[in-house]
Amino acid sequence: MTNDYLALSFAAKSPERLGRFWAEILGGSLETDSRGEMALLPASPGGLVVRFRPWRERKRERNSLHFDVTSDSLTDQRRIVSLALTLGARPYDVGQRPEEGHVVLADLEGNEFCVIEPGNQFLAGCGPLGALACDGSREVGVFWSSVTGWPLVWDQNDETAIRSPLGGPKISWGGDRAKTGVAPPGCASNSRPLAAVSGPRRWRDSSRSAPRGSMMNASPADAASLWPTPTARSFTYLPSRRAKAVGPPSRVLVGPRTTSPSGELDGIATLEEMLDLDDARRRYHFALAPEDSERVPFYRALLAGLEEDPTTLELLASVRVEQRNPMLILAVLHFAALRGHDVLTPLYNEVRDATTLDVKGAAAAVLAEVRRSPSLVARELWRSTQTNEPGRSAVIQGVVGDLVDEDTAINLVDVGSSAGINLWFDKFSVRDVDDGRPLTLVCSDVGPLARRASPEVLARTGIDPHPLDLDVEDDRLWLKACIWPEERRRHERFDAIVAAHRSWPTTTVLRGGALERLNEALLTGPKRATNVVVNSWVAFYLSQEEREAYFATVTQWCRERGAGWISIESSLVRWPGVSLTGTDHQRAASQVVVARPGEAVTLWGWCHPHGRWLEKRTT
Repeated sequence: MTNDYLALSFAAKSPERLGRFWAEILGGSLETDSRGEMALLPASPGGLVVRFRPWRERKRERNSLHFDVTSDSLTDQRRIVSLALTLGARPYDVGQRPEEGHVVLADLEGNEFCVIEPGNQFLAGCGPLGALACDGSREVGVFWSSVTGWPLVWDQNDETAIRSPLGGPKISWGGDRAKTGVAPPGCASNSRPLAAVSGPRRWRDSSRSAPRGSMMNASPADAASLWPTPTARSFTYLPSRRAKAVGPPSRVLVGPRTTSPSGELDGIATLEEMLDLDDARRRYHFALAPEDSERVPFYRALLAGLEEDPTTLELLASVRVEQRNPMLILAVLHFAALRGHDVLTPLYNEVRDATTLDVKGAAAAVLAEVRRSPSLVARELWRSTQTNEPGRSAVIQGVVGDLVDEDTAINLVDVGSSAGINLWFDKFSVRDVDDGRPLTLVCSDVGPLARRASPEVLARTGIDPHPLDLDVEDDRLWLKACIWPEERRRHERFDAIVAAHRSWPTTTVLRGGALERLNEALLTGPKRATNVVVNSWVAFYLSQEEREAYFATVTQWCRERGAGWISIESSLVRWPGVSLTGTDHQRAASQVVVARPGEAVTLWGWCHPHGRWLEKRTT
């Protein structure tokens, strides 16, 4: 007997969100039942049913199977990648080489999948979901062919694949016929076992185990037979006489440019709305402040090219709006050069060493490489610009000294701490003229600011959803990539921090968001010290709702528990009750907003985003 459908069940913390993500990518129709479980039904016979079940635990390890999503052209491949990234996917590194044509991503909950380049003959005619690529020996493929009645369409070199006689995607084992070297190794999987289904749709799964090839006893209520595969992964077989459709008739068609019965898109924008190329162009154009533009001619030339290039416009527009920062694109390119790249590495070395005068030619060469291989950038866009600029410690020193008395001990909490460099704000010397020492920060003070000695710091606590570690090479390279290559002094300072940080005071970094961990962080230090919360270029990446909640929490601590607050953010971040007045030069700078212990929030002054100058407002 041939089964009409196979179903694959995914454990999901948010079944609805994950279901809608895959409906957008693959098309098809999405159904829900009364228990909140979602099922994505294929658009044509022979397709794979994908089910999403509520699951409390987060995915922790790489799956032992993944989807191969097909594309019709390079433009279509870029469209699919851009759509996936906009919906919340992130690039995923499994060791693929830059010259390989496929793009590896992870969905909203970390499930790996590949977007295959056009022209792949193995997946020709399989539809949007080309294949389900699984780990397993030839024995597994033969087993599933027998269970499903689907013929083997590939059986070579211990690699097998089956496909429904009705068409649809292939299911492959023992290798990856779509490309070389990206099949995940066997490990605990976030996906649940396949369920072979005969007749109308119904899904169930089991993670029980049994001896290979033996039948397992099922609950009478299930009226289903549980069978293990040759790899001891069990599945459920549901006879058609017991099958029924999932849930009430509340089907909503979801997919690219599709609408719900109400005529709305169910909260998911069309591709044209998602890829706002004009917005990306504006962001590239205004990425550098005028005072920085003159200092970094290579980045000035590169940004001018980025804002005119269709490929780089799409890459930036594909990033979720909170992280849509041109500096992310620049950092990704610099990162590739630091890791070793035939074209980019020598170019960036020349730029850093100031051995090239043809910055426009160097920028053009970088753009040509991006056009040749967009995946070079696309696969790293899951990152964020965690610059962790130590120059901001010069600003923190000046403001902390003005905020609390010199003899008042503090507990410092840095929100968005990255690698925690600014938790050691008091370990740097600050001068208005560079003395050449690697740990000296150069900052010009303007206005009625008299710097005082930094107070004693009893606890140093950071909060970051993705903290970096100075002792991890990949993290160090990413931090260096976020530093502009033309600024050799900043690179020298970073290298000195890496060498010295092990001898500095212990810090604690809490993994999580500001709203999630702030109260915990403020309770970490000794009670006799004054809590001081610092955020620098963090609120810029929060949604308006998140900013309001963060503001309410931190100001409540200031009012009721005597904490202090220092906010160093873009002028685009508007805090309630704070009027961002000043000259055009001041309004274009970072705004320094403070709340002294027990007092209201006020505009303290302005600073350069990298701490090159600090101006206190005249009261």
